[in-house]
Amino acid sequence: MRRLFYPKSLAIAGLSPSPSNLAQNILTNLQRFGYRGKVYGVGRQRGSVLGVTIYPSIADLPEVVDVVVVLTPSHLLPGLIRECAAKGIHRGVVHSAGLTEYGEGRRELEEEILAAARQHDFFFVGPNCQGVINLLNGFAAPFSPLDATYFRQGDVGIFSQSGTVGFFLAYALAEARLGASTMISGGNKLTLDEVDYLRYFIEDPATATIYFHLEGFKRAREFFALAARSPKPILLYKSNIHPSSSRAAASHTAAISSDDRMVSAAARQAGVIRVTRPYAEAVNAVRALRLPPLRGRRLGLVSGSGGNCIILADLARDYGFEFPALPEEILKTVAGFGRAGVFNLGNPLDVGDVFQGREQWEAIRLVAETASVDGVVAALFHLPLMEESATSKYLQHLRNAQELSQRLNRPIAMVHAGHPRHYPELLDAAPVELFPHLADAMEGLAHQRAYWAWRAVRDRGR
Repeated sequence: MRRLFYPKSLAIAGLSPSPSNLAQNILTNLQRFGYRGKVYGVGRQRGSVLGVTIYPSIADLPEVVDVVVVLTPSHLLPGLIRECAAKGIHRGVVHSAGLTEYGEGRRELEEEILAAARQHDFFFVGPNCQGVINLLNGFAAPFSPLDATYFRQGDVGIFSQSGTVGFFLAYALAEARLGASTMISGGNKLTLDEVDYLRYFIEDPATATIYFHLEGFKRAREFFALAARSPKPILLYKSNIHPSSSRAAASHTAAISSDDRMVSAAARQAGVIRVTRPYAEAVNAVRALRLPPLRGRRLGLVSGSGGNCIILADLARDYGFEFPALPEEILKTVAGFGRAGVFNLGNPLDVGDVFQGREQWEAIRLVAETASVDGVVAALFHLPLMEESATSKYLQHLRNAQELSQRLNRPIAMVHAGHPRHYPELLDAAPVELFPHLADAMEGLAHQRAYWAWRAVRDRGR
């Protein structure tokens, strides 16, 4: 499997010099993402495209390549698989569509393709997919033209039956300054399915968190059994859960709908984090999972706004958290930081009367270090109009949060409170995860807490 995603050489079957040739987009993507391996073309029209020579057949290739990327009519696939096997090539990415997603009348052709693949030990991503983007080596083989600047290298491994869903999650991770390791669009999952891809990501050293978008399962029992043994957290977005979406999926990837209640139950038993929103919720979970584990439900809530304190309290209840009373000595100390003494202090802790950034941070530290909480959510204002050094002081708070969180092995979720246009520049410089909104932090921590609670039970049983 690793050579499939880290090929040193590849051929694009279906490449031609014609201006309307879609396979040229594959070649362009490889160049934009910085792929350094050897690339050859295979097609009926001789010539070259962007410096890549087109050969008339697989047999004519000057070497045995690691992977063949295929964008040809689907009826040519059985013969192409046999050609690859005769050449000694056993891995592919097959974009070709027009199989059972278009109806049962294509079943015979699909079975012929599968039989040829099994006979010749040829396995491939797809068919009917956007293929692979490996951000670590530039192997970017979708047939849609992509802008490499929209992506960011990170440690989230993405499998998505839909190429578009995979692209959009990769975009969201990039915007969040998180990033992906590899994005795989699996389509119909004809020779490789969710179990194969999950096993790959578990073993992949470049992947720390795994995300799956599935329209249907081929081996659900095996998938969840493997997930339950995973040392890495797994996020699942399962679509195709209603009759209308099932009809749409049938015309998209021929996916088989699964009983949604059974999927949720299996996910809970296997410690899989099921998200109901494919992008923002997944990003929140990934961000929270980068913090130290939340080992309980007790949170210390700190904000420079009384209104936000009320919202934090509501959100904490909504997500099943508790916010216990803080020790009296902490409240007295924080009260001494205030100017007017007009705010009632408790948990949530309103530090709106504390105007010195150093003392605001001291309040967070005191709360984080108390034994009565398992983690902290803190939202401090970033107000560059009040003083020129506001940004540097805010970033110092974030550095303090990272150091304290690591020392205590306890999550401190920092939330941006300020104008949205400042958020990206703060993210670029932030040394610790910074959530854009209060609800994002709570949602992410709720997933993180549930995951680590499940892990504690699993690991005790070993």
